[in-house]
Amino acid sequence: MARGPLPVDEAIDVCRQIAEGLEAAHEAGVVHRDLKPANVRITPEGVVKILDFGLAKPIHPKATQQGTSTAESDSFLMTEEGLVLGTPTYMSPEQARGKPVDRRTDIWAFGCVLYECLTGTRAFRGDSLTDVLSAIVSDEPGWAALPASVPAGVRRLLRRCLEKDPRRRLRDVGEARIELEDAPREPGTAVAAEPTPQLRRLRLVTGLALVFATALGAVASWALRSREPAGAPPVRRLSIASDLFAVTGVNELSRQRLDISRDGTLVTFVGREGILLRRMDQAGAAAVPGTTGAGAV
Repeated sequence: MARGPLPVDEAIDVCRQIAEGLEAAHEAGVVHRDLKPANVRITPEGVVKILDFGLAKPIHPKATQQGTSTAESDSFLMTEEGLVLGTPTYMSPEQARGKPVDRRTDIWAFGCVLYECLTGTRAFRGDSLTDVLSAIVSDEPGWAALPASVPAGVRRLLRRCLEKDPRRRLRDVGEARIELEDAPREPGTAVAAEPTPQLRRLRLVTGLALVFATALGAVASWALRSREPAGAPPVRRLSIASDLFAVTGVNELSRQRLDISRDGTLVTFVGREGILLRRMDQAGAAAVPGTTGAGAV
């Protein structure tokens, strides 16, 4: 990995062979406990070999109270709690805490190797051993560093392998081998990489600029419309019963003797009692005080 990431197709093929080797070891009852790139060799023919089983341990059957093995008899190792073994960068969270480990520890390390093959960088880094172990226990890998051409199935596999809770982690490395075998045939292999923080900021700024531009356009449009002259008022048709004028003493209607308000709600006219005011929503008219004897409105 010192020369950078492998091409995606090559990384998938190499890690498929690593998964195949781990699967054979697990089926033989052995957990490696120190899987890392330095313990992987590729022959000139392209065959991958896993080396250095120096920390490997046989799987220890867990006995029941009656002394018989349970269905989970292949999931526990003869490792004393509190003893930390392995290379820190590739340790699982439970291994870093000195807890008993099983084959899921190898699956975690396999995920770290797969990530490193695809990105050229370690999944968990730090300036000191403490920083590295803290990252393993608490931090997520930089998922955005994965190339855009990594198949979606391989991305899901990585997340399952690097699940910090061993109860939620991939349980069988054979499933990883199958996923990697199927990856080249996966339709729509290339998927968009997760956005980097810089890209997320750019999208945020662009979105805010669009919102501002839209609001500015709306204000400008409203301002232009408010300057336009108001349209002609709608024509309002009125009818006034002629008997009303007879009652109020109007014998002749003329421009001087009758007027209608602009909004069509009031009409004033001259009668025997002076100027009268009628609201169009009322039946009768009322004399305007002080207008007795007026001849026009």
